[in-house]
Amino acid sequence: MKLSLNKKLAGLAFLLSLLAMLISLIFPSSASQKRASIKIEYLSVLDLATEIRNRKPVRLIDLRDDSSFAAFHIPTAEPYSLNNLQNLEINSSIKTTLYSDEVDISEQAFYLLADRGMENLFVLNGGIQDWYDRILYPKMPKTIPDNYEDIATQIKSLSAYFGGHSIYVDEGNPLNYYKGIAESSPSTKTKRLIRMGC
Repeated sequence: MKLSLNKKLAGLAFLLSLLAMLISLIFPSSASQKRASIKIEYLSVLDLATEIRNRKPVRLIDLRDDSSFAAFHIPTAEPYSLNNLQNLEINSSIKTTLYSDEVDISEQAFYLLADRGMENLFVLNGGIQDWYDRILYPKMPKTIPDNYEDIATQIKSLSAYFGGHSIYVDEGNPLNYYKGIAESSPSTKTKRLIRMGC
């Protein structure tokens, strides 16, 4: 059986691709080794809100689509997609925090920028959904326990500063989250966010 030139070339291309995969498994690239050594640092929404209110230098990068950014974003945020992130000026002297409505996108952006040498880089823990649920419209127990008065006052103050308000609930103690005892972890996919009130 005689093989045509196209079949010979296709077979050769297949063998070369198998060889390339085998080599990449045996000798991983320096980029993948570097990525394995990079640990993502997360910033809580409480810490971010406090830094913004205290006018500390922080750069926020919103990785959502343009319509989501236009509808709602964290104050001072700049819109960037993963595709145009290579145009972001690298400045490691200012804390840069990335957020999205999906944690995978924020983490991917973190690695892209870290691979370019950016330092002082963070991912917003819980993303835009945590900002919405925990800063703008935080849940508060109708009766605040004595040992939670300070944190409740801080959260209400931050919420009012950013134009939100507390939502009072009967069940549980939502303030446990802020003391590091999260009752449940927030979703990594955001529902449609719409500002309430004025």
